[in-house]
Amino acid sequence: GSVLSALVYGAKLQLTGPTKYANYTPWPTPCEVAVEMQTMVRCEYTAAASLGWAAFDWAEHCLKQKRGIKDDDICVSYVWRQWQFG
Repeated sequence: GSVLSALVYGAKLQLTGPTKYANYTPWPTPCEVAVEMQTMVRCEYTAAASLGWAAFDWAEHCLKQKRGIKDDDICVSYVWRQWQFG
């Protein structure tokens, strides 16, 4: 474990795959939920209403299912990242 071997290992991790964070599952953002709502069909609105849910909650539920996020998991805070290229 020298510093050099750690740097080389880090470089290999960044170059070998398209994703930098392998275990990161992105939480649905409000914008993603709004887009998901646009794809909802009538029976989904009916299902949401039968559970007493808003359409937004149903769409978020669907996105969480697609991403493998448990229904009882709660997002504590969003972290917004902004990329700057100079």
